[in-house]
Parts: sequence; structure tokens; C-alpha cells
Amino acid sequence: MFIGVVAPFIAVTRILSGQTLADGRPVQSNLPMLLLLPVLQLTAVYFVSVSTDALSLNFFLVIYLASILVVFLLQWRFAAPLHERISNQHPDFTRWRNWLMTGGFLVVPALLTDFSRDILSAFSVLLMGAQDVAILAIALKLTSFLRFGVVAINQIFAAKLAGAIAQDDQLEINRLLAVSTLLKLGPVAALAAIMSFFGAEIMSFFSPDLAMGGPVLALLTLETVALVIFGPSAPFMSLGKGHRVLPLFAIGSVVAMCALAFVLGPMYGAVGAAWAFCAAWGIWAASGTIYVWWTEGRDISIISAIRWAMSQRRG
Repeated sequence: MFIGVVAPFIAVTRILSGQTLADGRPVQSNLPMLLLLPVLQLTAVYFVSVSTDALSLNFFLVIYLASILVVFLLQWRFAAPLHERISNQHPDFTRWRNWLMTGGFLVVPALLTDFSRDILSAFSVLLMGAQDVAILAIALKLTSFLRFGVVAINQIFAAKLAGAIAQDDQLEINRLLAVSTLLKLGPVAALAAIMSFFGAEIMSFFSPDLAMGGPVLALLTLETVALVIFGPSAPFMSLGKGHRVLPLFAIGSVVAMCALAFVLGPMYGAVGAAWAFCAAWGIWAASGTIYVWWTEGRDISIISAIRWAMSQRRG
């Protein structure tokens, strides 16, 4: 019943997010789901945890639903300017089959990119004790802040990259890919270092019993580090013919995450589940980069970005 209530709000929020992105506002497109949602959830969990010793599943379900509603309303507000401009226009549904097919290709990767944290958190309830589940869920929310920065930068460059691909401007494609990767390097490295070195202190902020979750928080930063190292393969592929392959990579990554969590979770608790999560994102990032290199002969990893920066410096 809970999923039936929440799912429509999440679905409409994603649609509104896409509309806001199409309106040329990438930050507002990603801000509610990727940044505000975990902030609301973590804040609510903190205040509930300090006010009562008896946390139950119902508390978390209410927190999740309330956070989704706030995010939904904010995303609706962000999409309002576009809705106002097109309110008098009549939509063209003559190519609805193509739109449905394209939508299907774009929805499946969201199982990993948008919902892998929720999938793993829900799955871990069946595999681990309550403390390990709490550590994993909070650490996953904390590291989502790292990923927000990566996604926001990718979206900022998406429109220019699409234009360069359409014009087959190879020099501009290389420049945009390299600059977007290099812009992520410093902030991600700094935040990952903070979470790694002060993981115990950060986790203990929610409860002294969660201080042992420091290694889990440090491990989960590898998700975003992998996205920086392997480069923006998913955004690059989604702008070309590679969007048909992305669903296969996403499904494979989610299956690998669940399979590894099923094995490692009962053996190593939250640490094992964290390794499963990082492995899934490593598969996703690496497979996309390998695919681009195999099909187009283009290196979009951080190595290529560094080479581009060095060539610009010499020039």
C-alpha cells in the first residue's frame, strides 16, 4: 500500500524534473530529488532519533512520504514557468509510439541512477540486523550529496554537448567532456576525503551507536569517485545511439548489486552491502566508458581529461 501511494508522486516528480531540465535549468531539475530529499530525510531521522528510543518502520515510512510530498511540490513550482508558457499550445501526439519507446529506454536506467539507494536499503532489511540497516541507509543518504554535484555538472554541460554532437564538432566534444570531468575532480576529492577521515564523527551525529559506520561511509564515496574516474559515459551515451544500451547496463548493475548484497550482506553486514553498492556503480561507470571506447574509439575517462588539460597548457 505504501508503494502504491508513493510511486505516483515519484513518477510525476521525475516528469517535472525532466521538463525543468528541458527548460534550461539543470540545477533546479536535480535539486529537489538529489539534494533536498536526503536533507529532509536525514534531518527528520535525526530529530526523531533524539526524541525517542523506539524507532519503528512506521516512523521511516512517514518521513519518506512527507519528504517526497515536499519535493513533489517544489519540483512542481520549478516547472510552473514552462507550463505557463505552453499552456495555450496544443500538443502533437502523432508520434506517440516513438515517444513511448524513447521513454522506456530512459526510465529503465533510473532503477540504478535514481532508486539504487532505495532498492538496497529495502533489500538489506531481509539480510542484516537493524543497526546495520540503519548505518547503511544513513550512509547512502549522506553520499548522495556527492553524486548531486556530479549530476548537476553533467546536466549543465548536456545542452552544449548535444549541440556539439549534432554538429559533429570533435574538438568541442573533447573539450566539453574534459572540462566537465575536471570540474568534478576537486570538489569530489575534497568531500570524499572528509567523509572518509571523519566518517565516524559524521555517523555518530545521528547516534553514538552508529559511529562504527565510519568505514561504510568511506566505502560508499567510491560510487562518486568511480563516476569521476570513468567519465560522463551515461550522459554522453544518452545523447546518441547508446541510449538503447544503457537499460541493459542498468539492469545488469542492479542485478549485480542485489546478488552481491545477498552474499556479502549476511557475512559482513553494512560493509558487505556497501561493497555491493560500489561494485554495481563501478560496473555501470566502467561498462559505459568501455562501450564508448569500443564503438567510437573515444576515451572519456579522467585520463583523457588530464591529457586534454596538459595539451592546452602546452599550447
